[in-house]
Amino acid sequence: MKLYISRFLNDPTHKYASIIQNPQQLKIRHSHDYFELFMVNRGSAIHKANGEAQSISRGSIVLVRPEDSHFYERMSPAFQIINMLVPSLTMMSVFEYLGPSFQPERLLDCRLPVISNLDLDDYEHVLIQFEQLVLDNQIRGSRSDALFRFTLISVLFNCFPVNRAEGTSDIPSWLHGLCLEMMKEAHFVEGLPALYRIANKSKEHISRSFRRYLDRTPTDFINDLRLDASARKIVSTESKIVDICGEVGFDSVSHYYHLFLKKFGMSPKDFRNRAASGSLDENLIGVYPLDVGIPTGIPIEEN
Repeated sequence: MKLYISRFLNDPTHKYASIIQNPQQLKIRHSHDYFELFMVNRGSAIHKANGEAQSISRGSIVLVRPEDSHFYERMSPAFQIINMLVPSLTMMSVFEYLGPSFQPERLLDCRLPVISNLDLDDYEHVLIQFEQLVLDNQIRGSRSDALFRFTLISVLFNCFPVNRAEGTSDIPSWLHGLCLEMMKEAHFVEGLPALYRIANKSKEHISRSFRRYLDRTPTDFINDLRLDASARKIVSTESKIVDICGEVGFDSVSHYYHLFLKKFGMSPKDFRNRAASGSLDENLIGVYPLDVGIPTGIPIEEN
């Protein structure tokens, strides 16, 4: 059986994400002209794809491509998936947006659909995103388009990351969340006390993790955030540089100047002068700190 995206898009009951748990529906072999992104929410099963068996269980997230032939067998009694149907043009546009560094060919050119097995924290985060998408369609209808696109990009980027150097593993979810929190100005200005408080782990474990996954110390990470923030303030305000130094969390002006010169290749004063003259490379200004956290989701109620 082959399914077509037009059948779903033209159906007024079409949803951006659906919960599927009917064994009779799941065991039908089919292909389609769209991408399907599904995550196992409950139980376990064998995913038969292109004639081969893939073992999946709660937390397995799978990207099924157009023309992949697949179905499910040996499903546990509680087996359930949440899936998204993505038009091919939409998916290819997302891949183009993410750029060649995302290496979409690793997802497109392999024989079998790619599976990512999420740890508990990542599974719960993705589940929240899928649940929001399921419920948002019921509440806002077509206005859910933006949430659909955001969820798609977020899931692809976070659940199917480009591998770092061979032999290394992806950054743990707790460290990823910690880095996001530390990008908030109030946190990087406070510095290490905020980092240790938010991480809620031993200093030794935090230090080892920063070295292993980020190749820097926690202090280096915080100083980089402070330097980026100071660069933006130098460019966007007329505040004195010595005042900016204190505002971003540095206690020593001389230490600040030393780190700034090392990072940007010029003094803060030269940085401001070059920005005023229009000769400053915009890439030097860095990223903006986050002002908001990750929204909480609404749990799906059982029927």
